[in-house]
This record gives sequence, C-alpha cells and structure tokens, in this order.
Amino acid sequence: MTIYCVTGVSVDIPADTLEGMNVDYQELHRALLEQAVAPHSSLVQANLRGAFLSQAVFDYSDFQQANLITANLDQASLVACTLQGCKAQYCNFTRANLQGAVLDGADVTGANFTEARLQGASLLGTTLDQANFHGAVYDSHTRWPSGFNPAIVGAYKSLD
Repeated sequence: MTIYCVTGVSVDIPADTLEGMNVDYQELHRALLEQAVAPHSSLVQANLRGAFLSQAVFDYSDFQQANLITANLDQASLVACTLQGCKAQYCNFTRANLQGAVLDGADVTGANFTEARLQGASLLGTTLDQANFHGAVYDSHTRWPSGFNPAIVGAYKSLD
C-alpha cells in the first residue's frame, strides 16, 4: 500500500491495508488520506502538515507529537486517539468525532472544532487560543484547561 502526498513524496506501507499502520516519524506533508480507514495506527511525530484527512477513520490511533498544522480532519473519526503534545494550529476538526481523545499539552491555536464531538475528551494543558468551538458538544467527562469556559466560546454540554 502506498500513501501519496501532494508534494510528490510517497510512503510505502508493507501491508494490504492502512489499518494498524506504523508511520512514526515519516514525512507525510500534504498526504492524501481522505476517507482512509486506518484505526489502531501509529503516527508518532509524523509530519502531516496540511494533510488531507477528511472523513478518515483513525480510531484508537497514536498521534503523539505529530505535526497536524493546517491538516483537514473534517468529519474524521478520532475516537480514543492520543494526540498529546501534537501541533495542530489552524487544523480543521469540523464535525470530527474526538470522543475520548487525549489532546493534553497539544497546541490547537486557531483550530476549528465547529460541531466536533468532544465527549470524554481531555484537553488539559492544551493551547486553545483563537480556537473555534461553535456547536461543539462536550459532557461532564470532558477535561478543559484550567479557567477555560467552553460555553463562552459556543460549545454546549450534552446530557450524560
């Protein structure tokens, strides 16, 4: 299997499927992974800057310290993903499912979480400057940085 990037780079995956792939530390700048089905994958410190990941399924995947700056994760499924310490400035998480995801220590400055599902997610120590949470849904299990009020930025609490 091969992952192609707009930049002309390609990365071969030694498997017939993307599920469970390991692309730790790989250069995947502007990767073309729209609608990819790749749960249980490892993308630790991968460079996915500007990657096209809309409608992709990455449930239970590890994105620790990955570069997701300006990546498009519109309608992506990131259930229970680890995104600790990732750089996701101006990333598009519109309508993404981030239930149970861990974004502790991530930088999501200017990221778009419009209508994202954040139930049970942890955003402790996360940099949320200028992030858009209009219509995002959270619950009593969602963890926010100290002093952050999600209702003020347009998110609403679901009934548990």
